[in-house]
Amino acid sequence: MNFYISKIRLWFRQGGEPRDLDFYQDKVNVITGDSSTGKSSVLKIIDYCLLSERSTIVEDVINENVAWYGLVFHVEENTYTIIRQAPTVESAEMKVIFKEGEFLPDEPVADMNDIRATALVKMNKIFKINPKLKLESKVKPQFRHNLVFNYLTEDIIATENTYQDLRFFRRDEYSKVLNDLFKMAIGVNEGKIKELESQLQAAQSKEKYQKNAQKKEVENLENFEKTKAEITSEVKELGLGAATDFGDNPIAWVENVRVIVENCSLQFKDEQALVRRQLLEKELYKIKEKLGYFTSLENEYKIYQKRLERQDESLVPLDFVKKHLSELMTYQETGMLLRELSDAWKAIKQSYVPEIRLPVRFVETKKDLEKQERQLKQEYAKLNPYKVDQRNYIWIRKAILLAERMEKELTKIPKLTISDEMIIQYGEIISQIQERLVRLKAKNDNALGNLNDSIEKYFRYQNGISEAYRNYKPIYSMDEKMLMLEKERGEYAMANVGSKSNYMFLHLCFFFGLHDLLIDNKNEQIPQFLFIDQPSIPYYADKNVETTTNNGEIANDDREKLTEAFRLTDKFMREMTKKGHFQIIMIEHAEEEYWKDLGTFVTRYNFRNGEGLIPLRITNNKK
Repeated sequence: MNFYISKIRLWFRQGGEPRDLDFYQDKVNVITGDSSTGKSSVLKIIDYCLLSERSTIVEDVINENVAWYGLVFHVEENTYTIIRQAPTVESAEMKVIFKEGEFLPDEPVADMNDIRATALVKMNKIFKINPKLKLESKVKPQFRHNLVFNYLTEDIIATENTYQDLRFFRRDEYSKVLNDLFKMAIGVNEGKIKELESQLQAAQSKEKYQKNAQKKEVENLENFEKTKAEITSEVKELGLGAATDFGDNPIAWVENVRVIVENCSLQFKDEQALVRRQLLEKELYKIKEKLGYFTSLENEYKIYQKRLERQDESLVPLDFVKKHLSELMTYQETGMLLRELSDAWKAIKQSYVPEIRLPVRFVETKKDLEKQERQLKQEYAKLNPYKVDQRNYIWIRKAILLAERMEKELTKIPKLTISDEMIIQYGEIISQIQERLVRLKAKNDNALGNLNDSIEKYFRYQNGISEAYRNYKPIYSMDEKMLMLEKERGEYAMANVGSKSNYMFLHLCFFFGLHDLLIDNKNEQIPQFLFIDQPSIPYYADKNVETTTNNGEIANDDREKLTEAFRLTDKFMREMTKKGHFQIIMIEHAEEEYWKDLGTFVTRYNFRNGEGLIPLRITNNKK
């Protein structure tokens, strides 16, 4: 996140002209000076204006003289101003004036709505803090939590095993949320993985549900067609074929069956129609019986005629022999035989002359009976159009039950609402989520390695750490939350590297490597800003014969190491400005000569010879 501070303003209780501290972007803004001049209070003022829960600003000299603290800062292309009333003894004042743009009145006045809670909500939005983000620590994320990566305080800069000054923030939640914050900072997005895994599970469950639902819909449709076929067969068996004349419209079927059943029911309840049906049935029976006789006689007569035809055919050879015998036989006996056969043939032929005839008007009478039968059937059909047998009430009951079944099972036509395209689409969604998970997990696996590579870059840039560790490799331990040195082909990494100077360089390499990685990862929550409090602490901490010269200055070897620390900071700033923007505000006890030749360094304020954060005009007036 592109962030920098352009101004700190102090309004004094005695009135008069406020005190402004101005800072530049893309520079190492140094405030140097003697002890007890208020240098280290600059970080406490910045943090107070950035809505700290408690004040750590020194009461003597500073709080007792300052009425309001103001901070003008920039996020991306926007400018904001936060002004807070000076706290009472270690108690933060809840009155906060938050304005867009640079707002520096002669005398701040807060109204009822100018409170810390309102400003905190606005800052969370500015710093793009997701209020719905769920952390493993269960801590609700705030923009202030990420400031642990922006403050390299004097209390930790040369310590062995502390790389985030959690004590500075005086809240237990910072230690609870640190692991979550650090993972997100270096690009380990476990929350996103859980979110994607949840999405994947939901998509897979949805796909499974859709497949099962589609299968059920297909089964329902198949069962419907099967039931439809069964009912169609029953309709025909009951003589209700006309009910299905409306094609594939089962609703019309039901209505037709009900109408037919109702008509039949009315007919069966009609006594005259019932008597007439019974009479017609008797007459039809008699006529059918008579026609049976006629049919039998007619069949017998046809058999009789066929028999005569066969007899005539059997005598034909005698005529043939008589006609052609003279050509074949000349014996006397043959002639006698022929005469005898001829006489016998004549007798037989005369005896088989047919004398049986069908009764007079046989054919006409039969046709008349058939006509009567047709007329009776037509009349009967009108009285019983659905061919109902004598068990008419049983038929009606079956028809009614059929209509009820049709209404129950055919009127609700199942539909295919889930298409194959929908199933394919869910499969594509699942594949996309799985692909994103693979990439994200790979990124998470590489995150710590990327951080170590970034830290190692600055470790190789510097020449200030002891020669014994120059060929070691810095490794950050997420379990120990500290930087260790690993010897090439060594079995384990070392945490103890000796002097405070070595630890100071490790701290610089860690913070520089971390922010270099943050810019590469385009992190939107952690400001591109560092406050570094006195890299010279390892060299000024113990002013004794072993560490200083006779005139009180640090020894040459330590001077070179301190100069190297400033060179490394300058190198870091030049790297950052190649990639974007960055700002460092540095508090330093050393003289300007250490950094005067470094291009990114600029001495903003020199608190010496009685001058300090609170001007002499204010302290002298109070005396």
